[in-house]
Amino acid sequence: MDDAGPRAPGPLNGRLCVRPVQVREGQVNSDHQAPGGLEKAKHGLRYAINFLHANAGIEDESLLSSPLFFIAIAYFSQMQNERVSKDEEQQLLYWLHVANARGRYSRGSTETLLDADLSALTRGGGPKTLIETVRQQFGRLTIEPSDLAGVGSEPALLARLSGLEGGRSEGLV
Repeated sequence: MDDAGPRAPGPLNGRLCVRPVQVREGQVNSDHQAPGGLEKAKHGLRYAINFLHANAGIEDESLLSSPLFFIAIAYFSQMQNERVSKDEEQQLLYWLHVANARGRYSRGSTETLLDADLSALTRGGGPKTLIETVRQQFGRLTIEPSDLAGVGSEPALLARLSGLEGGRSEGLV
């Protein structure tokens, strides 16, 4: 029998480290609200895992500054019925690299930031809108040497930063 306890982050091999979420008063937690919602969530997470592995080369959760990236990518894929154009895919990849390197979901009220991103996607925004939210949060998309002052040289951080060059060469900024 499988241990039900929390697992350490590991390879993205179809198993996710899922943490329990507490539903706050006033939030609806009902199967009646979203028929098929669990199946859509599964499809979205499967898409996110594949996107992170195949497009971003992320094979381990430790290369992400936050697991909330799974949710944003999964949600976008389902808003598009998994019909994501090559252009949107490139923009989403650029957003992922910049937001990940900048720590979009690892500072301040992370749930509020995720909610703002999901709301933007719900209103019809796409990866360009997500890129703009990062620009608004940090004032710019580039990483300057001064941003790295006092930052260690952990392999995960360096791997997150190494993905930024691709977006510049694709003309996404």
